[in-house]
Amino acid sequence: MEGLYFGLMDNFVMIIGAFFGLNLERLFSKRDNGLGAVIGAGIGNAISDFLGGVVEGNMSLAYGTALGCMLCLAIIPLFVIIIRFKKPSAIAEYRFQLDKDLFITAKEKRIKGNEGKTI
Repeated sequence: MEGLYFGLMDNFVMIIGAFFGLNLERLFSKRDNGLGAVIGAGIGNAISDFLGGVVEGNMSLAYGTALGCMLCLAIIPLFVIIIRFKKPSAIAEYRFQLDKDLFITAKEKRIKGNEGKTI
């Protein structure tokens, strides 16, 4: 079965990377919630793809995928900067509106469900 060893190695190391990311969370402030998970997933993915290529005996695949993953990891600081410059109030307003819409929809459903019934 082609790719079996690659898949086993890939997911095994990826799981380890996910747990590594969870431990990284302790190093970041509450403002950067989830950053450790993103970094852990990226590092785990880069290592797992590299090792998967090595296990399959395809060094070109191993180096190519690892390099591609590492290039994407370099973009993480840019995303952090963009997220920090977003207005927190705009995000809070969006969440409030979403909660309000969900509440109204649920209330309307209850009212429509009770039509014709005596209370």
